[in-house]
Amino acid sequence: MYCSRCGEYQNGNEAYCQNCGAPLTVAQDNTPDDRSSPGFAALGFFFPLVGLILFAVFDSKQPRRAKSAGKGALIGFIVKVVLTVLFTVIYTTGVLNLIQKTTGVDSSQIVDFVAGESTSEVLDKYVDISLDKLHISNNGVYNEISLDVTLKNKSDKRCSFDITIEAVTPNGERLATDTLYADRLMPGQSIHLEAFQYADPQYATAFKTARYRVIEARKVITE
Repeated sequence: MYCSRCGEYQNGNEAYCQNCGAPLTVAQDNTPDDRSSPGFAALGFFFPLVGLILFAVFDSKQPRRAKSAGKGALIGFIVKVVLTVLFTVIYTTGVLNLIQKTTGVDSSQIVDFVAGESTSEVLDKYVDISLDKLHISNNGVYNEISLDVTLKNKSDKRCSFDITIEAVTPNGERLATDTLYADRLMPGQSIHLEAFQYADPQYATAFKTARYRVIEARKVITE
């Protein structure tokens, strides 16, 4: 049994508690141990859901033990939320720094590139795109495909552009897409690129009758 005053376990043969000296009675035989439980607190900390379940189960019979589980669950939940936010910030910062080192573009510009303006706004304010001549030739082994594309920075700032072009069959089915990147064009500067160089050669005939259009345009200001 346990002492009602200090909660110390007794072997049942003494008349007085060996720890605090309080008199013991037979009625104390069934008194549950309601001391704070480090074990319950640890379970609640590492497994908040388990801690909440323990709190609900023991709250009426052993409130001190239940409180240990509840406190552990609350602290564990708070710590997990803080760590999640911290790791998210660290991961995002690391990715942005990696892109900055690779491309030379600072993080504020990268965020602008990712969030960006709509394609129509980019085409209206920043870049002219000309989809020029389609080239299809056979090198003796397979057909080679390419579409001439010209990009011109029409803004007054140096910009980089990420352009996605789609080839569509006459009946509206997508034939292929390709993405082109123009790096740091000065105001008024143009660049000539080639799209669909890696398209499947077996579709060369379909490319001859296809329609071509820009489906996405993104920009990042680099100065």
